[in-house]
Amino acid sequence: MKLAKKSIIGVIASVACLAFAVNAHAGTNTSVVPATGYGSLTGTVEYVSGNAYAMWYTNVANNPDNAYTTIVGSQQNISGTTLRTFTATGLRGTGGIGRGDDKHPSAYAFYGTHGVQGGNTYSAYAAYTVTHT
Repeated sequence: MKLAKKSIIGVIASVACLAFAVNAHAGTNTSVVPATGYGSLTGTVEYVSGNAYAMWYTNVANNPDNAYTTIVGSQQNISGTTLRTFTATGLRGTGGIGRGDDKHPSAYAFYGTHGVQGGNTYSAYAAYTVTHT
């Protein structure tokens, strides 16, 4: 009887720890990349549990090069099948761009490729993000 009771308590503790671990990975993911001439490139993907959409943001600290920021976003199901993709391009010379996309009913993971490119002097840079439900 004591062994069964200890086993049940161990299973409950393991499930509780797993629940906290899963929640820690969902939500928002930000990647910051040093970018010569732009200071830094920051990419963020955000999904808040219960929302019907996800958000992607790309920002540069400075844009003296008249470059444009970009986002390529995608949603995948738990098996890794791509359900939806989009591309977005910001205006030249601005600091960033944001884009929302309706959550596909089967979406599990949200990926982002965030970039700055097309300037007159400096190289292109990219940052990558991922989060899940």
